[in-house]
Amino acid sequence: MRKAGESRYACFPFDFENAFDRIAYNNLFQTLQGYGIGNAFIAGIKRMYEGATSSIQTNGHKYGPVPIRCAVRQGYPMSMVLYALCLHTLLRLLDIKLPGIRMGRRTRPTSVVAYTDDVTIFVASAADFAIIEEAIRLYERASGARLKPRKSKALAVGSWCTQQTVLGITYHPHVTILGVTFWGTIEQTKKGSWARLTGKVRAQAKRVYTRGPCLATRMRYVSTFLLSKIWYTAQILPVPNIHTQQLTTVITLYIWRVTDFRVPVSTIQRLRQMGGWEMPDNEAKCTALLLYRMYLQDQRNGTVTAAWLQTWNLTGRQGNPPHATKFPTKLA
Repeated sequence: MRKAGESRYACFPFDFENAFDRIAYNNLFQTLQGYGIGNAFIAGIKRMYEGATSSIQTNGHKYGPVPIRCAVRQGYPMSMVLYALCLHTLLRLLDIKLPGIRMGRRTRPTSVVAYTDDVTIFVASAADFAIIEEAIRLYERASGARLKPRKSKALAVGSWCTQQTVLGITYHPHVTILGVTFWGTIEQTKKGSWARLTGKVRAQAKRVYTRGPCLATRMRYVSTFLLSKIWYTAQILPVPNIHTQQLTTVITLYIWRVTDFRVPVSTIQRLRQMGGWEMPDNEAKCTALLLYRMYLQDQRNGTVTAAWLQTWNLTGRQGNPPHATKFPTKLA
């Protein structure tokens, strides 16, 4: 995502109704055969699902059995793989027919991304709408899936005209993709995402504030649960200073409550051998996670940063402090 004015596209996070429960068995078995999976394995899958029935018990009376002709068992380890294989037919079709958009320095455009049943399509022009609608309708007829247009959202980026849409999906000021909330610009995305995340952490701290665990338990809760929400977003978006301060305030209020005796945050961030509680430094850890993510992304072949890392021999595992003497004094 770039700054507004430098790009013009729209993204559509689609919401499918009861995604796992609508996978038709006939489509599932045909998809497995299409991928070249062995007959013995497919026969084992058929024995798991074919002939399955369900009964309904109401007020002590049992009705049924009712034959089950669709749905993979949600929570079963294999269900995720089976659903992903069925969904991949839609993703592959969209990836072939849509031009997509270029993200960062990637040489290959991106037209669709998905994580389990969360599918996000990137639209570069109004001509893509007919392709998307045809692909969705074809996937619905084949698999039994149903799109929920009223619960799906669209986000316009840059100068995209919001009068153009697909399947009646309305535009919103922000959408959530893979757990991260995006706005129309990078600056809005950074401020808005961290504001919402800080609010969630504050609300969670309020819910458990009235409980009375000991100091050691409160420290463990902060490190293990309360701050766990921010580490994922920290790998994608840099945290603004104001939200770092707000998170620190939330933590100190929860830990010390109304106690008059308090110690500085820097003290409880020390190692236990040095009299601290090993509380993570929010700002330092968020920065480290973001830099490490950037480091991994830039190691991909085809990027300018990857070429410099290879030229300077900075791609392998190093000691600490790393690369202290390896940066060249001359670039040529």
